[in-house]
Amino acid sequence: MKLNKMLRYVQSGISIVLVLTLLGGCSWQQKASGKAELEKMEAEKVNSVSFDIIGGKNVMPIGGYYGPYVSTYNEDGQTAPDYFTDEIWQAIADSGINWVSYSQLNYKDYPELVRKSLDYGEKYGLAVNVYDSTVLDMAQESEISVEELTTRLSEYMNHPAFGGMYIIDEPCTSYFHPAGEGMESRYLDYYKKLAPTLNQKLGMLSYTNAFPSGIEGNEYEYYEKYIREFYDTLQPKYLMFDRYPFDASQKGYINYYFHDLAVVRKVAEEKEIPFMTFIQAGSQWNDAREYFDSVTPYYPNEAQFDWNINTALAFGAKGINLFTLIQPDYFAYAESKRFDFQRNGLIGAWGNKNQWYYYLQNISKQIRAIDEVLMNSTSKGVLAYGKTAEKELSLAKENGAVIEGKTFRELKALEGEALVGCFNYQGKTALYVVNYSMEAGQKLNLTFQDTYDFTKIQNAETEKLYGDGLTLDMAPGEGVLLVFE
Repeated sequence: MKLNKMLRYVQSGISIVLVLTLLGGCSWQQKASGKAELEKMEAEKVNSVSFDIIGGKNVMPIGGYYGPYVSTYNEDGQTAPDYFTDEIWQAIADSGINWVSYSQLNYKDYPELVRKSLDYGEKYGLAVNVYDSTVLDMAQESEISVEELTTRLSEYMNHPAFGGMYIIDEPCTSYFHPAGEGMESRYLDYYKKLAPTLNQKLGMLSYTNAFPSGIEGNEYEYYEKYIREFYDTLQPKYLMFDRYPFDASQKGYINYYFHDLAVVRKVAEEKEIPFMTFIQAGSQWNDAREYFDSVTPYYPNEAQFDWNINTALAFGAKGINLFTLIQPDYFAYAESKRFDFQRNGLIGAWGNKNQWYYYLQNISKQIRAIDEVLMNSTSKGVLAYGKTAEKELSLAKENGAVIEGKTFRELKALEGEALVGCFNYQGKTALYVVNYSMEAGQKLNLTFQDTYDFTKIQNAETEKLYGDGLTLDMAPGEGVLLVFE
């Protein structure tokens, strides 16, 4: 009796196996008979920087350029808002910003307000960079005394919120965006003693930011030379540059955006330092301080904004910097009316929150859910899927950022228009999948080499999954992180 019963169980089991075998391949949830062999990936040295005040090395810096400043303008009898209030600093922190990378406040002229900014930074968990022209003036001296520098810096460098010194934004060379006579302080060589002393001898995360490549002629051919000279001269702890792909003057030049990302990524990797990039919050900048009426809509929209951030993260950026945080009043000059406070800035010069404030607030939730992985990963390159992506990443491919073929470790294939950042996360594969379309949502179909346990983080929600493939339902410009076990 027992033997017959056992035989029935065995026969039943064989039938189930046969049925499952016949149906095999219909469901990506079914485990394959044998794992596809992947070469073991060892953990690698990771190059990243961050600030203790924002939470340390696992937290990605999200900077804002143009912090609170002193303004004297007025409109219809009303004066400009006071930016040195809990309300403004709370709003900055609530936006997702954790680093005020630059403020027009000069410590030489407004020491009390700079110290007040640092105090607000400490209160709201923000790193704050200091602009001090007295320190910058030392760049003219034949010898830079560390002792003399330290004496001046000691007035603020030990503050818990101190993020570093502001040195120079977009310095030029004789062959790359030359500044002209009387503009010596715009040249890289002007800071060849000061910047290395601050960055290397004193170990600061000083602010230096490079130009983008040109968009006319063949100026982009000189970009790598410029970035290398930028690093060799200033010796920064991180490379940073700005390229605004949705600025009206650069419409249609997204391929140069990727070119610049690829060049900066390559040089940073060689020098074993991280890189960061700027993200566009509005447009129609007004450094010339002219009066003109705005052109609507005020780009970028939310899909473009998210795409800008997510493609940078896919390339391996270890931080981003929003331009602008608080709109300078002259960035608001209009013609038919006196000011337009909506055309750029997370926060308008009138204290108003613009659409990019809410865009950042939304996407920063996803960044916070994935930054521990990205900050502790090394970039292995990107994959481009679809005709548009392949075309617009052609210059990036020439600079070594695009992986040959259409596969990377566990990822066998992908259907749809996508950019995929490929990472080594402490010996595990991590993929940052970006919907390349800024106009429409997509269902991206991913096929794996075998069946795997993996984690998906989308919309700041974490889900544990298992299978040999996955369909991602993604909004325009959205990014999703996958980490394989």
